[in-house]
Amino acid sequence: MPLPLHARILLTAWVSCALSPLLAAEPAAPHEVQRFDASRDPEADLAAAEATAAASGKRILLEVGGNWCPWTRRLDGLFETDAAIATALAKGYVHLRVHRSKDQPNEVFLARFPKVPGVPHLFVLDARGTLLHSQDTGALEAGDRHDPAKVLALLNAWSPPATAR
Repeated sequence: MPLPLHARILLTAWVSCALSPLLAAEPAAPHEVQRFDASRDPEADLAAAEATAAASGKRILLEVGGNWCPWTRRLDGLFETDAAIATALAKGYVHLRVHRSKDQPNEVFLARFPKVPGVPHLFVLDARGTLLHSQDTGALEAGDRHDPAKVLALLNAWSPPATAR
C-alpha cells in the first residue's frame, strides 16, 4: 500500500536534509583560502599552492586583498558568479588569497614581489612560485565594477599553455 502524500513529502524532505552534506561540493583544499584571513600563514599557503599547481599543471593566481575592501569583494564576486571566469580560474589556476590591511600588511611575504599599489592586486606565478605577471586591478575596472571581459582576458592570457583557450 503506497504512503499517503503527506508522508511521502515528509520522507523526501528528511532524505534531502540527511543527504545534503554528502552531496555538497567538495571542501576547498587547505591553501584555497575562501576569504581573506589575517591569521593565515601566507608562506605555508604558497608552499601548498605550489605543490598543488605542480601536480595539476596549473599556475597560481595570488590575490592580495582583504574582506574590508569593497573592490576586493567585487572582484571575488565576479570570480564566483561569472561562469566563464570561474571556469578559466578553476581550469588554469590555484587561487591563493593573501590578506593585506593596515593591521596586517604581510610586508615580509610580499617583499619578493613588485610593490602592491593597492588592493585588490593580482600576481600570476608559475608552479615554482616564480612571478610571471603583476596586475593592478584598476586596469580591469569599468566604472564601479571590474569588467568581466578584461578579467577573463587576463586569465586566458596567463593560463598554462595546456589550458589556454
